[in-house]
Amino acid sequence: MSRESTRQYFERIAPVWDQWHKKNRFYHRKMIDLFRGMVPPGARVLELGCGTGDLLAALEPTAAVGLNVAEALTTLARHKHPQFQFDTVDVDQATILPGVAPEYVLLNNMLDYVYDVWDLLESLRPMVTGQTLLVITSNNPL
Repeated sequence: MSRESTRQYFERIAPVWDQWHKKNRFYHRKMIDLFRGMVPPGARVLELGCGTGDLLAALEPTAAVGLNVAEALTTLARHKHPQFQFDTVDVDQATILPGVAPEYVLLNNMLDYVYDVWDLLESLRPMVTGQTLLVITSNNPL
């Protein structure tokens, strides 16, 4: 899967994103519970592949940045959760405004869509410190 085909895929599914989340609400509720066990309310959070921002909102951060590869998802997230910052970036590049120092970086079931995991992690380097917790989940369809 190329970077462009990944972007196009998420642009195409953006209009039905929330419908699929509702159909799979048990799973998404469990994911929220899992992340809440690691990320306390009031934290500074960066989420890559944030969709419409619902996980960020559920974590109750004081500051949050959500990144997507599809502008359609970013637009939906900005509409649903205007209190947070949402941006559209290239698939393997996590770029945010200077001065944003997240305490937690979340990658929830998104590694399957990343073209180059090493490039993605390298792009995070300027934003993280030795105190930043990187939380990565991956879904196993088996």
